[in-house]
Amino acid sequence: MSAEVKPLTPPAGAKASVAPLTPPAPKAAKEPKAPKEPKAPKVPKESNFQKIYPETAKITLKVDKNPKRAGSLAHGRFEYYKNGQTVGEALKLGVTYADISWDVGHGFITVG
Repeated sequence: MSAEVKPLTPPAGAKASVAPLTPPAPKAAKEPKAPKEPKAPKVPKESNFQKIYPETAKITLKVDKNPKRAGSLAHGRFEYYKNGQTVGEALKLGVTYADISWDVGHGFITVG
């Protein structure tokens, strides 16, 4: 048995529901954007360390000898502390706020 295949056609009097395919209309060219105004440089925010240990505060040693392990980087940075030196002077030499915070917390120095 061979079945004859007939194309589908809409019933008589019915309208086709699908419009013929047409290529999409070309999009209009976008206008170039105006250049943005340059932003002002960001001013760094004051850190919590700067609030707790202002650069003008004096450092006072509370120990007679360097408590850090000899030969370590921390030992070398601790050597930069001098009585009467300010936090700002120590920072310029390479001491970090973390060093100052650690040494104050362990009673090696006071800042005030």
